Amino acid sequence: MRIDINKIVPQVFLAFILVKAFSGPIGIIFQPLNYVPTLMMLILMLRRWAIDVMTKPVSLVLVTLVILYFIIGIGNFSTLQASFGLYIMIPFFYCLTYSKTIAYYVFNGTQKVYFFLFITCCIGIAYVSMFGAPWLGGIINVGGVDKVISRDWTTGGVLRNPGFTAASFDAATLLMISSFFIISKFFEDKKFVLAFLIFLTSIYFIYLTTTKTTIVTLIIALVLMLTPVFLTKIMVKIIIIVSILFSYFYMIPQLKYETYDPQNTLLMRMYSTWPRAISLLDDSISIFVGKGFGAIGTPAQYFSPKFYSPGDNVLVYMYVICGFVSVILVGLFVFKFLFSRFYDASLAKKYYIICFCIMVGGVTYNLFESVFYSTSLGVLIGFLFDKNACKLSFNFNHKIIR
Repeated sequence: MRIDINKIVPQVFLAFILVKAFSGPIGIIFQPLNYVPTLMMLILMLRRWAIDVMTKPVSLVLVTLVILYFIIGIGNFSTLQASFGLYIMIPFFYCLTYSKTIAYYVFNGTQKVYFFLFITCCIGIAYVSMFGAPWLGGIINVGGVDKVISRDWTTGGVLRNPGFTAASFDAATLLMISSFFIISKFFEDKKFVLAFLIFLTSIYFIYLTTTKTTIVTLIIALVLMLTPVFLTKIMVKIIIIVSILFSYFYMIPQLKYETYDPQNTLLMRMYSTWPRAISLLDDSISIFVGKGFGAIGTPAQYFSPKFYSPGDNVLVYMYVICGFVSVILVGLFVFKFLFSRFYDASLAKKYYIICFCIMVGGVTYNLFESVFYSTSLGVLIGFLFDKNACKLSFNFNHKIIR
């Protein structure tokens, strides 16, 4: 019996999303289930890498970099810490590796999945808001490390509501992504009233998570849906480039300030969190090479809390791990992002708007440690390099492709 990998890959992806959408209740009922889809991702990913590494230079470079920074992480910390750092990256690498297959289901799949995720996420947030939940603040021991099932935290005395997920920003992200695709479909079918109702519902429940950035992002995304494709592309490209330059500028430790409003979380990140994260690179070699997997974020919090920094920015997170190599990788992405042209205009508009939603989130979040952000990021980057989906808008003879 021959196994069709192209059918298994999106099913494993969906299983991962569903498990993480209900990670709170699952955590108190049967915690090992939370790790099954990730294990399946790892197996399928390694299988694909083993096949491609001998025939595709890009795969060889990717695998080499992963191994290199895993070894660097072990050298700087421990095997366990580096392994945990690499474990966190599995969903991203899986979606990057199988982006072509997964992207088809993400952009062209049935709306039933998005409706299910949207409705259940709203129910979860409403339930926690009214009754609380046993998974909030729950702790389990995994491999000798205490892990929180679902974060129980507040801002200004208000619960940051996670619903059924592991954290409030996960619930907000899930609502943003699922509502985006539902609204897009309603717009295509000219069902504007229903689209507006979904939008208002989403805004309300995201508000209950207290994730203000996501509310603003979804509002801007709605505006972009109503603009022509060419204008959407220009606006998104400008916003993302500005976000990248902004992040690199403020991560430089010499630019930190001692005086800022501590209630303003963006200023706190700009003038404290990001520069302090880069300060983890405490010698000339690590400034150039990075510290390897496990150097920043949750792995450091668990295994070397003395040197812990959340990073709170995807570019900061990448730079601490792989140094100047991360700048090269970001540069390659920016080049392809700016100068690529999609064959399908309607698909292009969806792609650019969801890119905006995900990558702007990277200014204030560790995308790799947020399950819905990391999977989305992997799909979006991989899809951009799919020759069947898009091509460079010019050739190396500087002739514009019409």
